[in-house]
Amino acid sequence: MEPTPMRNHILYRMPKFLEHTPPNIAFFLGLLLGVAVASTVTGPVTVSPVTNDDHIRGEKNAPVTLVEYSDYQCPFCQSFHETAKQLVETFPGKFRWVFRHFPLTSIHPEARSAAIAAECVAKIGGNDAFWKFSDALFVDQSQLGGDFYADLAQKQGISASKFKKCTDDKETEDIVDNDYQKGISDNVQGTPGNFLIAPDGTVSDIPGAQPFEVVKPIIEQLLGIQ
Repeated sequence: MEPTPMRNHILYRMPKFLEHTPPNIAFFLGLLLGVAVASTVTGPVTVSPVTNDDHIRGEKNAPVTLVEYSDYQCPFCQSFHETAKQLVETFPGKFRWVFRHFPLTSIHPEARSAAIAAECVAKIGGNDAFWKFSDALFVDQSQLGGDFYADLAQKQGISASKFKKCTDDKETEDIVDNDYQKGISDNVQGTPGNFLIAPDGTVSDIPGAQPFEVVKPIIEQLLGIQ
């Protein structure tokens, strides 16, 4: 059974007493409250270890890591994708972004095929090609579909014949499915499913598609930036 896609609307709604608190302060208080409750009920927050098989944007050995479980057809993921890109640019050498697939196929019929296509681009063109292709997919989600994937890949210089064979044969579906299973193990309830890993290895579950202005001070705190 797939996790609920309504995480941003329900599970991450701030408590009433935080509604009129300044956004940054409310987020910190809400996050701390959530971590406290989660720790009490289920134990510490954890996330599957980052490996060389992951798609990483930013310095590979950066002290702070964002692990995102994403869906190419999810509008919340589209919004957060821009936030994560801005974070990589803002903290060069200090922050890395790990992208994992979590297609919610019951409501996003193109999500899994888009993920398979992105992994085919990665297989043929490498990690940089994967990120460029992913960026393009999020520009206009209304265009998602086989012809669009093929056109994007060709514009990136990806071999049309290799791409067609890879997507037709679903050569990369195991990669997508393995990411999805990791997300299930990590208790991802919807997309984007975000985790921040601090320099000391502590993991925090970041609520939904938070904007740059909310996430930036958290990373600054983790890095000890005043």
